[in-house]
Amino acid sequence: MSGANQGPIDALVDAQIDADLDRKATDDADDSFVGAVREFIDASDWLGPQHKPALVTLRALARQLDQRVTAAMVSQFGVAFRDLRNQAPALDGDDDDEVDGILDEARNS
Repeated sequence: MSGANQGPIDALVDAQIDADLDRKATDDADDSFVGAVREFIDASDWLGPQHKPALVTLRALARQLDQRVTAAMVSQFGVAFRDLRNQAPALDGDDDDEVDGILDEARNS
């Protein structure tokens, strides 16, 4: 699409497309939404049968996003992912209770 009569916006768009294509050519084959979901599942030994519906949803969204990214799909994926991640049990050393106690004390003083 390069040409002598090309305006600055067209040149910028063409340059961004070329950069995106170059980046995609060098991306890791597993650098995908499906790959990210797989890594999350592998790292989350707390997941059980009760999480199956959420995982099915997350995988379906990931497959769609690997084909075509839209803002609405990314948003829905984020909501589904955060909901599932928030179901993880608290890890040893989590100090949410301590922080809540400090905040409560500050509010009451």
